[in-house]
Amino acid sequence: MLAVADELSGAGTPLGLAQTYEEAAVLLAQAGDATGARGALTDAVRGYLDLGAAWDVRRADARLRGYGVRRGPRTIRRRPTSGWEALTPTEVRVAALVAQGRSNPDIAAEMLLSRRTVQTHVSNILAKLGYGSRIDVARESARHQRPAS
Repeated sequence: MLAVADELSGAGTPLGLAQTYEEAAVLLAQAGDATGARGALTDAVRGYLDLGAAWDVRRADARLRGYGVRRGPRTIRRRPTSGWEALTPTEVRVAALVAQGRSNPDIAAEMLLSRRTVQTHVSNILAKLGYGSRIDVARESARHQRPAS
């Protein structure tokens, strides 16, 4: 399977390549080669993430979990740990509502979340952006909402 993956790497079929690495990871895990399986899984996940195929990442992780193979801490991170790019889509939406001057209870009602969940999102946003106030979040959100010139 790894030889097939090597052949596919130049063929311009990134989904097929990622799927081939996933299958190779399963076969290696079945054969008892956890290290090789982890490496193939990492390559599969890298391909899936490049395609934005989060569902495929979850499936691959679940398939290998049964063999005791998990991605380690040195595998690919999906997003940075700080800055605007570190925010999840939900956090970006909460930040936009904070920028509108909405309170946590108002945000919770609009997004159908608990107040505590909104409070956690706001705390995470502040930590990821390195800010201490909602005003700073509002400024940053406004900067990212402007259309590119």
